[in-house]
Amino acid sequence: MMYEDYEEKYFDGLDHGEARLKGIKAALDDALQQQDSDAVMLLYDDYINEDVMHGSSYKAIIIFPEYVAYFESHPELYEEYNHNVMWSYKWIINDLDEFYQIPLEKIEDLYNHYREFCKRFNYNLRTYYDGICFFAADNLEEDVKFCGLTAKEAHAEMMKCKRDSLSDCVACETSSEVSYLMNVEKDMEKAMKKAQPLIDGKYTCAEQPHCIFANIAVASLKRGDLENAAKFAQRSFHLINRDFPHETTLFDHQSKCMLVFSHSDPNKALKLLKRLLNLLKDEPNANEQFSFYRAAYYFMYQLDRHEVEQIKLKLPFKNEEIYKEDNIYNVTDLRDFFYDKAKEIAEKFDNRNHNTLYAKRLDEKYDVQDVNFQKPLEKLDYPILDYIRENMVDGALPDDFILPEGSVDDEGDRFIDGAMDGILLYHNDPQINELGRLEDIIKDAAAGSDAAIAKTDRFFEKEDIRALTLVDNVQKYILSNQETLDANNMYKYAIYLTVSAKNKESVKIGLSILEIFCDYNDALLEAILDLAKCNEFTLFCIWAVRGLENGNELIFSIAQNVYGWGRIFAVDDIDPDTDEIKEWILNEGIKNSVYAGYSAITSFKKAEVHSLLENGLTQQQLTPVGAIIAYLVLDGPTIGIKAFEDGDNIINMYLDSAEKLEKEEIDTKILQLIGANYDNDEIKNRIVAMGIDITDDEES
Repeated sequence: MMYEDYEEKYFDGLDHGEARLKGIKAALDDALQQQDSDAVMLLYDDYINEDVMHGSSYKAIIIFPEYVAYFESHPELYEEYNHNVMWSYKWIINDLDEFYQIPLEKIEDLYNHYREFCKRFNYNLRTYYDGICFFAADNLEEDVKFCGLTAKEAHAEMMKCKRDSLSDCVACETSSEVSYLMNVEKDMEKAMKKAQPLIDGKYTCAEQPHCIFANIAVASLKRGDLENAAKFAQRSFHLINRDFPHETTLFDHQSKCMLVFSHSDPNKALKLLKRLLNLLKDEPNANEQFSFYRAAYYFMYQLDRHEVEQIKLKLPFKNEEIYKEDNIYNVTDLRDFFYDKAKEIAEKFDNRNHNTLYAKRLDEKYDVQDVNFQKPLEKLDYPILDYIRENMVDGALPDDFILPEGSVDDEGDRFIDGAMDGILLYHNDPQINELGRLEDIIKDAAAGSDAAIAKTDRFFEKEDIRALTLVDNVQKYILSNQETLDANNMYKYAIYLTVSAKNKESVKIGLSILEIFCDYNDALLEAILDLAKCNEFTLFCIWAVRGLENGNELIFSIAQNVYGWGRIFAVDDIDPDTDEIKEWILNEGIKNSVYAGYSAITSFKKAEVHSLLENGLTQQQLTPVGAIIAYLVLDGPTIGIKAFEDGDNIINMYLDSAEKLEKEEIDTKILQLIGANYDNDEIKNRIVAMGIDITDDEES
């Protein structure tokens, strides 16, 4: 088969990372079996490229000896494929030091073999010396030699060699030179001059200037320059967050940003800590694990210094002694835990390298003054959608999930998510507010202003206004000014608010504008459905999807994945157009964590309970119907049973079935509630006649 046939059969269209690696490996095994040497060479190259660029290089290092052995056993392939092999070889030797499992002597042997390959296939030794320089700088004491050279000596030899076809791109080579000047020559001034084309955006590639900004940030921190450290950490964070938000790519550089943010912006440090904890299980690179644990330890050390006692964190270490089901941890416990994790790895690297450099890095502290240090969790300063996603467990939010910065009642207790909007809808007549300054922001957004999102966030931070009171006027304004408001820019504004806003009311406005367009690609629809899992946004997400062809089906899915105010909103809005939905409403419609009575009338009507009663209940229907009727009798926030002209008849029909069917303990409880709270002596007597005591309801 041709290479393209293997690709189409095994890995075409698969996501980068583990899925694609498995597909390529299956194709490679097939090609080896078929003895398709050309396909074998290309697939080995694909596999290594995939793991280096979208993995940890660990699998690439394992398979590389097979690749080289196959290549060397097929001299007829030398001319056509030596360049591919040499590029893979360069990647591999540059990543060898990341794994303490590989002995120092073995790494040196591979470098020597790479040198031989360079000579055999007519490449100069620039990349060879470059690799030696950085291995020695990162792993060995200043004057210790590797492959016969110190870091400075290897760099000098490298500079004698011209760039060739094995050289990295200009952006990456410049980044390496900047790192050398900062960390080996320790000449920050010269390094920053060298970095200027990267800083100005003249040299760029997939990973630059992301990497060098993080390296400059840490180098600045070591020199006590928190201002520049924070500036470059933020720039690196922004680029990585934009390009690799859900990948282990640049894992180490994200850890470096966390290290700096430990001083300058603990909220961002916390965001990175949570993200990297989620990615940690897919990161076998020991050096990057050390970098993470060391940064996590230092972050906890900083929090402890600033008297932060506890933090909420979802740890993936369920088998570790530190793990807690409630996710609430003492900062000092986390500090010691992360330190011990980093120390364990540091000792293994130091044993391999025959020194104590890793131990020294672990214990290094930075002499900078933390200006206006803000304790984390006081303010959510990154997209709410990201916060929701990083708190999901198996695609759902925990029962106790609540957004930061929630409103408080008169006694200082937090309102649960969705409560403020629910209270407005169910207990008050929502005041429709004028747009005010928001109208100007919408105009700016329509004109293409990139600042419109931040302005919207600031608007809601400043104004004591809820989006619910503005939605109608926002939609009316946009629809009545279609000729002057650019539709594409309005759509982008709505998308960016939905996925990028940091203020919950801004997200709601974004969802409300999206409702006008009702046109979503898969990624945007996924974002809406993820937001819907948070009770604060369920109502607005329902409005955003109900105009879709499968809108009611989506609302049904939403209803099944929320349990607070979101379920109340969803039950109110769903159309019971199938037997499955009616059955679900009957059994689950009033089951919410707020108060079942909010959905009792709606569930009674949409599950067609009246018809069920007229036909006589089945054994399976007795309990759910009884529960709905009990909450109609209790009424609470709604008018309850009074909403029906034949309230007595409804209850008598229910009792007709209850008298005939077997009753569980819950059914007895339901009958007690009805008997104790419904003002009708005849009905009370019927319940008592079943042998049910209705006088102890209050106590029970």
